Amino acid sequence: LTKTRQDKALQELGLLLPRVVLLIQTLLSTATDDITLSRCLQALAGWCKFGMTLSNLKDTPIYPRVQSCLQSPTLGKPACELLEAAVNTETHPPEPDEVLLEVVAQMVAVQALYRQAQQAGNDEYCEGLCSLSRALM
Repeated sequence: LTKTRQDKALQELGLLLPRVVLLIQTLLSTATDDITLSRCLQALAGWCKFGMTLSNLKDTPIYPRVQSCLQSPTLGKPACELLEAAVNTETHPPEPDEVLLEVVAQMVAVQALYRQAQQAGNDEYCEGLCSLSRALM
């Protein structure tokens, strides 16, 4: 693809983002198993490159569910990956400090769970939090 066509395709995919968020929101609200929840979080993380910033994510009804997933040993990594993807989405102007600090506060809140994950050998959870920490720097 030429750069112009690629940019146009990315722009058109970005226009679909609200529909995708609505679909994933519906799936998240009805999902009862960790596998479905994990896949929803991973799917939304993939769509972040089309314009889902941390501020945008915070303004959706999905955000409280993402926050609760951070406290799950099995869903923590996909939740961290979603937050990391949203943090890494370029914004102009940059994300407000208070939005970033809220995520930092959430990470501090799961510090005990991080230690438990370390002791239990849950490397996925630990890697997710570490990757998110690096993205916030």
